[in-house]
Amino acid sequence: MSRTPPPTVLIVDDFADARALLRTLLEARGYHTVEASDGQEAIALARDVRPRVVLLDLGLPVLSGWEVARVLREDPATSHACIVACTAYSRPSELEHAREAGCAHVLTKPIDFDALLELLASIA
Repeated sequence: MSRTPPPTVLIVDDFADARALLRTLLEARGYHTVEASDGQEAIALARDVRPRVVLLDLGLPVLSGWEVARVLREDPATSHACIVACTAYSRPSELEHAREAGCAHVLTKPIDFDALLELLASIA
């Protein structure tokens, strides 16, 4: 009997502790994770790994999360990925900007892990 491989989740955050926390949570539940600490690294890794889900901080160095979302959405190699903005920004205009850039979902920090797991189960 063949098993479906676990979905790959790209975690993009400039804070190592935030990435480590998400990695630990997700890998304990069977997800395969890869990590990037800035926008350029995220785009390169997404093109190489082709993740099913991208958990994307919007306040990134080098390229902002909004720019990363636009690039991933427009690139045929990565347009299939479900982009979830994970951000401390909470003004309605910022959240709408994230959706316009290509984020399918927006979660505000601090992340509600139960909500994240429920969301991932529905898309991965």
